[in-house]
Amino acid sequence: MSMERWWISMGYPEFEAGEDGFPRPGQVTKHYRYLKKRGDGQPWTQRDLAYVLGISENEVRNMENRDRGFSLERRRFLAHLLNIPPILLGVVTLEQIEQMLAQQQAALPTRAIASTKRVMVDLEQCRQALTGYWEANHAHSAQQAIPDMRNWIALLNDELPFVTGKEKRERYELLISYHRLIANILRDYLSFDDAVAHLNIALELAKVGESKELQALILHSRALTLQEQGNLNAALVDGAQALSLVRSHPASPLYGTIALEAGHIQAKTARDEADRTKALKTIDEAESLARAGYSEDLHFLKLDEVRYHLSRGSALIAIGWNKDAITELSMVEDNPAALRRSAYRDILLAQAYASKGDYAYAAALAAPALQTVKEINSQVNITRVAALYARLKNSPFKNDPEVERLAWLLYPR
Repeated sequence: MSMERWWISMGYPEFEAGEDGFPRPGQVTKHYRYLKKRGDGQPWTQRDLAYVLGISENEVRNMENRDRGFSLERRRFLAHLLNIPPILLGVVTLEQIEQMLAQQQAALPTRAIASTKRVMVDLEQCRQALTGYWEANHAHSAQQAIPDMRNWIALLNDELPFVTGKEKRERYELLISYHRLIANILRDYLSFDDAVAHLNIALELAKVGESKELQALILHSRALTLQEQGNLNAALVDGAQALSLVRSHPASPLYGTIALEAGHIQAKTARDEADRTKALKTIDEAESLARAGYSEDLHFLKLDEVRYHLSRGSALIAIGWNKDAITELSMVEDNPAALRRSAYRDILLAQAYASKGDYAYAAALAAPALQTVKEINSQVNITRVAALYARLKNSPFKNDPEVERLAWLLYPR
């Protein structure tokens, strides 16, 4: 595969190539500087960038027109400041880019065109692509791969009339997982109705296959979607039904995942002490399973101690036990390979500190988390920060620069 101007094949603008095999950093910086808007809606100027970097306007002109002054430290800061994908500024090796392009090409399924011969889906390739999409979505986002996923779905659907027994069951399972992954991505982008539509298809497939395990898995996913949509009563029903379907397998990671999130939803709907106690008891059924760890994760559940602490911390916030929530969430360490989780932790911590009246620290936590979720375009988390900002603007802290910093980061670009 040709590596010439690889950034174009990845969907980025047609920057000129630099001598190092990356786009010219000056052009990249100028492009993204212009995209960044000030509080008055006008693009950032060279003077604005010079002020932030503590250098002269002439030095900024040399950066943008002659590619001078791009130390690694400055490249990293510019990526952060101007929301530049770090890959465009060379904060990654060419070997890694070549590997990414090769994987991207290998994952693209092809369909037969004008042929009377039925194409047999390579199930191993289909599974490998699915695993790659799931892993990408857990780390950041797999939104751009949705067209490829839809292609795989079409291929698998085409084959269903021609297969029976084990072969049909394998295709059902792959279809269910692809629909569930697309639903997860759509949920993250606040497309709740479309997400539910995919989950409803997956649920029907699970019923046709007579798999209680997969039915429980999809009901669990639908409960999460309905919860984010604000339909807590419907989410509560789906969560309870999912839990009932896996009660006979209390030692499985699926049971632990469903119990964890069912309890989380119960906490959000709790009306009294008995409800709160029941919610935490349900969540804690997952604790030992989360701590155990699993070498195989057939359903891409990512049930581990981090997920347990995040869900329990969010539940504690929901029932008003903010001090306990802070303790719980503080057990989650930073993980550069899981940006979404780290940002979600900081957003939850910000919510807890705001509820305790520590508005300054809440805003300070929320700002870098917001930058991260904006980079991966996680709308559901951006919405969480926007809700927190609204709370802070109604607090005695409303005119503090930290709050206005959030306003700037939330400002539509």
